[in-house]
Amino acid sequence: MLNTPQGGENPSPLAVLVVDDEPLIRWSLRDALRRRGHQVTEAGNAAEALRAVESGHGRFDVVILDYRLPDRQDLTLLSDVRRLAPRAMVCMMTAYGDESMRAEAFALGARAVVEKPFQVNAVVTLVESGLSATGHSNA
Repeated sequence: MLNTPQGGENPSPLAVLVVDDEPLIRWSLRDALRRRGHQVTEAGNAAEALRAVESGHGRFDVVILDYRLPDRQDLTLLSDVRRLAPRAMVCMMTAYGDESMRAEAFALGARAVVEKPFQVNAVVTLVESGLSATGHSNA
């Protein structure tokens, strides 16, 4: 599950914030992204994520954000992240997504919605490709 993308050179390092309440998911993404040369910050809940974004002064290139967290179980954190870091690309992760959740996430500025469980290398590829210039994704 921890296969990293093969071939090609590593892209320019990105500053990535991984937000998920499951330590194994954070570890898996952090490990794979760091092996590709990216800087990774982790948050286990919405409060930690907001502190990281607020203290980062817009430094995150990408935010990988879980839909349901212990202290937020809706898309309000996505709205807050987009407001505080408008240039960051946001990729939502969820095991609870339906068509209306995905539509609302895209309307709020998410560039992708990834269904759990996912392949870590697919998320790394998504991050490195700029979350696809073609628009919405369902990796």
